[in-house]
Amino acid sequence: MLNELIERYSQYSDVELMEVYSNKNKYTNDAKQALDIVIEKKGGIQSLTTRYDKTVAKELEKSKIKNDAAELYLNGMTKNNINYALNSEILASDEIQQIVEITSTEIEATKRDLEIKPSTIIGSILGGLIGGTVGGILWGLQIIYSGHIFYILL
Repeated sequence: MLNELIERYSQYSDVELMEVYSNKNKYTNDAKQALDIVIEKKGGIQSLTTRYDKTVAKELEKSKIKNDAAELYLNGMTKNNINYALNSEILASDEIQQIVEITSTEIEATKRDLEIKPSTIIGSILGGLIGGTVGGILWGLQIIYSGHIFYILL
């Protein structure tokens, strides 16, 4: 059992290991022992904590850059200008460029989705007509065959 746990924990990322370590009291003694062995193999708790902190800081920086890029893009700046305007001590310039590219693509896709086009209007009118006609036919058939009017269907 211990070897299976060691094998499983060895495959965990630093973030997953820290999550397990922070909830260590909820686990069995074998799980705690396996966790301690794996953490020691990966350089100890201090090393794990340092790597975890760097990972969390990098994710927070990515989120901040994405929000800043979205705001600048919505204010009319081009992708190139945004790349020059944003900088980070944690992220490399190519990572920033990638975030800006993804963010601008997402914003453009959202704008296209929210656009009202003639096909949208025609489709909604057509859908209303078809739905109303089918509903009216079914209601009429219900009246013909049952002899009663069920207002709940109206």
